Amino acid sequence: MTHQVSVVSLPFRKLDAAVVVLLRRAFDRAWSGQASVVVLDFANVVDVDSLGLTLLLSEYRRKPHGSHVVVCGLNDRVRDIFEVTGLFRWFAMYTVKEAAVAALAA
Repeated sequence: MTHQVSVVSLPFRKLDAAVVVLLRRAFDRAWSGQASVVVLDFANVVDVDSLGLTLLLSEYRRKPHGSHVVVCGLNDRVRDIFEVTGLFRWFAMYTVKEAAVAALAA
């Protein structure tokens, strides 16, 4: 099955309450554009707080049936947050967006 992949590059340094609306809009655009996979590029993100984690889970739960959300570009701190909180079980992780897109577009 071929996937329609949408890459959402997170331009902010911290994933927190201040970016909830922006990220929700990005997801809405991806899903309305018929994406079956959203790749969240965390290359610019240096920290994620509890509200950011809640946002990620909320968006994961409201994704259309059969679609996927994956993450890439996590620095060591953010990767640790994903591991400690168990988010790595919900989101596949890739080192860079090119690897994610190549793996998922096939």
